[in-house]
Amino acid sequence: MIGFVIFLLTLGGLFLWLGAIGVAALLERLIAPRHRPATLTPGLATVTGTLHAIEEPLEAPLSGARCAWWSYSLEERRRGRSGWIWFAVARGATSGTALLRDDDGSPDAVRVDLHDARVSAGPGLTVPAAQAGALTLAQLERLAGLETTDIESTDIETTDIEATDIEATDIESTDIESREVAALPPRSRRGALDRDQPVATLEGRWRIVETHLSPGTPVWVSGTARRVGADVLAAGGQAVSGHLLELTGSVGRPLVVSTGGLRRGVSDLVGMALVGVLIGLGTWFGAIALLAAPGGSDPLAGPALRIGLAVLPFVVLALVGVRAVVAARRDAAGQRKATGS
Repeated sequence: MIGFVIFLLTLGGLFLWLGAIGVAALLERLIAPRHRPATLTPGLATVTGTLHAIEEPLEAPLSGARCAWWSYSLEERRRGRSGWIWFAVARGATSGTALLRDDDGSPDAVRVDLHDARVSAGPGLTVPAAQAGALTLAQLERLAGLETTDIESTDIETTDIEATDIEATDIESTDIESREVAALPPRSRRGALDRDQPVATLEGRWRIVETHLSPGTPVWVSGTARRVGADVLAAGGQAVSGHLLELTGSVGRPLVVSTGGLRRGVSDLVGMALVGVLIGLGTWFGAIALLAAPGGSDPLAGPALRIGLAVLPFVVLALVGVRAVVAARRDAAGQRKATGS
């Protein structure tokens, strides 16, 4: 019995720690200083502006729209516990960098590293697989710049997709791995999926969801700003010079890009924190309940120990939250000092 209780406490503690990391990340985002590209200084910050491609805009594979970033999600219709759902079998996004400019059109800009960024781009375009022509998953991966096995390059005819078969859907492209493709092939309900098979010929009901960020899209970006030296970049015919700052992500502090502002931008962080905390607390208190059950008590598991175990997770969450708040305020004070405000 005591061995199983220790296992539950360990598992609950792991989930609580993951939830605590989510709580800390959320608090840091909420407290981080708000900037425009012209006022940004190194450190954790949130910045608002319009997103632009550094060089030539990209072309989204389904809509053909010119954009600074795009993502795809290949989804299969499956039966879930509460009915039929669309299940993402494979997804990915472009990587690279973009520029964040002030809304007023001033030349000040910040470079944004979109590698492994969490992008919330709002509603996407849904294309039924039957209308995707000869498009394959391998081609989508190559266009996005993902690392895959050798695949023959084939032109994709975007005109094969009829406009009437494209419908808007409220799917957010958050938490997308931008550069890596799993070594094992993605799997459908019927087994491994052939990346070179046209999605129009896949058995079952399939669709592709595309989301993209057009040049000039207003975005809310949260990440860590760092200096990358004196650069001169061309973007949309305008030069950017001086000591350029770059917004990027780090371990525990992913870069978040949202077209819906703060509320949508931190929604995934809220979810990660809540899931970890709730599962952790449930498992943790389940272990305490086993200690208190008749015949389940151990000589060492007295009331004092059970009370201590019950209080411990809340103490840890409080300490992590206070530490995140203190660190965020210290970072904000340092940025204000650097700008002289």
